[in-house]
Amino acid sequence: ICSHHGEPIDGVKHPEVTSQHSIDVAAAFVKEHVPILDATQPAHLDKCKYTLSEDCHYVIGPYPGSTNVLIGGCGSGSGFKVAPAIGRVLAEMAAGKHPSVDVSFFSLDRFLKK
Repeated sequence: ICSHHGEPIDGVKHPEVTSQHSIDVAAAFVKEHVPILDATQPAHLDKCKYTLSEDCHYVIGPYPGSTNVLIGGCGSGSGFKVAPAIGRVLAEMAAGKHPSVDVSFFSLDRFLKK
């Protein structure tokens, strides 16, 4: 069971143990959707890190104030499935072309205007 609710980390320290809250969320899901399984004790625990922007949307485009730095990040755990499209847009930008897909909504500038 993959859950998209993890606790924030500081980027350096990654919790050694999975929180009880995370275990409880997964157990409740299993109990509701796969009641034939014993959800009282997980068979395996694993965790992963991913980046989130403030609004939980990608950050794609030029780094503000720079003419040669592009950003493609904050995939929120879902970036892998759209990586080819993001890569294409970033390659177009790097080549000085207008992106074939409008990604202006994902500009880092949206956070600087606040």
